[in-house]
Amino acid sequence: AQTPGHPGAQTQLIGVVPVMASFSTSSTQNLMPVVLKSQNNLQLVNKITHNDATVATEAFLGEGSFGRVYCAKERDGRLRAVKQIDAGKWMREKNATKRQIQAEVKSWVALEENPHIVKLYSEWGWPEENEQFLYISMQYCRGGDLHSKIKSKLTLTKIVNWMKQLAKGVAWMHEKGIVHRDLYTKNIFIDDQNNIRIGDFGLARPENPNVEAKSAVQTMQKSRGYTPFFSPERVENMMSHKTSFPDDCWCIGMIALELFNGVDIYQD
Repeated sequence: AQTPGHPGAQTQLIGVVPVMASFSTSSTQNLMPVVLKSQNNLQLVNKITHNDATVATEAFLGEGSFGRVYCAKERDGRLRAVKQIDAGKWMREKNATKRQIQAEVKSWVALEENPHIVKLYSEWGWPEENEQFLYISMQYCRGGDLHSKIKSKLTLTKIVNWMKQLAKGVAWMHEKGIVHRDLYTKNIFIDDQNNIRIGDFGLARPENPNVEAKSAVQTMQKSRGYTPFFSPERVENMMSHKTSFPDDCWCIGMIALELFNGVDIYQD
């Protein structure tokens, strides 16, 4: 397996497309055996028991901005979260370019390694191997996402500690010139040490992209994200607003509002 922060296309994927190509409720899809093989024998596992999964739904963890995430295990037993992006679909239906689809990995790599950023381990599949799907292997956070903790009657000390960690993670992103653009509790995770980790960089981009990079992210990312957390400036100018560092900072405040009040702003 490759080292964190240095993804490449060295991993081979065999036999996963028939299982993971569609997260369908049909009995045909759900009865298919799950086999995920790579150079490091990555295997889909049940998200609760961590035993080998027999159907895709057992490993399903959730959906991000541009893909679905599954629980998997390496040969040595280490758990990983694997994100599957249907690159072929995005290109056919959304006229996405190769650069647009690769924007997430590029932003993630630029962040290097930080204690408050979900670790990136490797990426493979599309487009080097003529695959329809791009796969991203990342750190598995056992504590789940922050959204699941909103109504858990958290202590003031815990909330303050997590908010400090979140602020440090966002400050690190901004130091590296990256705007997340989709910060909310479902994109923030809790690792094995009960610390905050920022994840899902599907909408992330450089704060000051060059002309080529700017055009590459416009189509897929404009007006996307968690709308209840949009800053007032972004809401007023949905199609022309340039999302920047202050937008991420607004989201930190919205997250604090939810945690301190124990309220899901969108649902409550």
